[in-house]
Amino acid sequence: MLPDSFEIEAAARLRNYERRIDRLETLEGSGGGGDFILIEHREMNTVQFAQTFSDIPTVHTHLFIIFSVSGSAFNPELTFRVRMNGDAGANYSRISRDMRSNDTQSTSSSAVATAISLALEGNTNELHSPGWALIPDYLGTNNEKSLRSGSFQEIGISIMALSVFGGMWRTFDEAINSLTFFLSGGSFRVGSTISLYGIN
Repeated sequence: MLPDSFEIEAAARLRNYERRIDRLETLEGSGGGGDFILIEHREMNTVQFAQTFSDIPTVHTHLFIIFSVSGSAFNPELTFRVRMNGDAGANYSRISRDMRSNDTQSTSSSAVATAISLALEGNTNELHSPGWALIPDYLGTNNEKSLRSGSFQEIGISIMALSVFGGMWRTFDEAINSLTFFLSGGSFRVGSTISLYGIN
């Protein structure tokens, strides 16, 4: 007969595994409030100029993007950009702060053609820049769509940068139904990934 302490420990481990399974099911789309539901994941197997996530479901409250991307050619000033519903007009405003290991830079722009302009790695090595973006209330039809994001990059081999960003799409009467991601120059490197989640 097994000792009581063994049975107690085994039961505790079983409960722990069950909690882990619950968390994994949540990320894969199990349902309730506050859950992150994977809408679509893209991994680029060839060099790609842009990625558009269209027909975004209308069953969530917010959108969350996780990316790990790199440019296909060296460019220390490369940026990761997004447009909403294919709008390429000067209908966005944004502000960013780049905290670099050698200095800090802040920029703000209005009446520009993209909602995000995050610094990222554009180099011939394999380093990808990780980042995220949150778009609250993407279905609203009586408010401008706001966005909050951040990323990390290495510039060359000696400078690192952490970017924080806020942006806005100045359109009141449209829910977001598509997002287009692209770079300020060139294409995404093979292996770059973008994942779109809905938050209930």
